[in-house]
Amino acid sequence: MPRRYSSFLLRCWVMDDEVRVEIQHMQSGRRAREISLPAALKWLEGFAGAEPEDDESVGALPRSGEVYSSR
Repeated sequence: MPRRYSSFLLRCWVMDDEVRVEIQHMQSGRRAREISLPAALKWLEGFAGAEPEDDESVGALPRSGEVYSSR
């Protein structure tokens, strides 16, 4: 299996009892805003088996510039 590299920018806010996480996949520009770290990790796992040219394998992840939320 060939090795692939992906980089992500992760921003995390903790406000009182709430956590907000924003993630951006640097190569594609896709990003998400999630309400927990487990939800953010699940979004990241969407890239684990995806081929770079195969948008369908990324599943329900948004196109570049769109924001997905698990709310």
